[in-house]
Amino acid sequence: MDFLGIGALELFAILLIALLVLGPKGLVDAGGKLGGLWRKFRMSGVWQAMQGSRRAVNKMASELIETTELDEIREELAKARIPTIDDEGLAQRLQKRRSSIVEPQPPSDEKQSEAAKSPPS
Repeated sequence: MDFLGIGALELFAILLIALLVLGPKGLVDAGGKLGGLWRKFRMSGVWQAMQGSRRAVNKMASELIETTELDEIREELAKARIPTIDDEGLAQRLQKRRSSIVEPQPPSDEKQSEAAKSPPS
């Protein structure tokens, strides 16, 4: 849970401190006052304007997506995905390419023994 950047443990600590400072009755009164202030704010013109702006932005975003056909472009991009290293086909091609590379062979034992027997010149 994260509300306004405050986690559950931090919220619990704030409520505990408020309980210790205000006491049980004072905490109930403070909660009632905060609730009343929140209700007044929600009924105010500021809140209504914020909600109207939010709706307008959401509507504009939806219309923009519809007019630019972004949904169709997203679907096309998903169909034409770029192969990744986890792609089986790519892994098989890499394995074939590795197996086609000829690795240098170490000298055979006969050549090493002949070189050891002959004195250096």
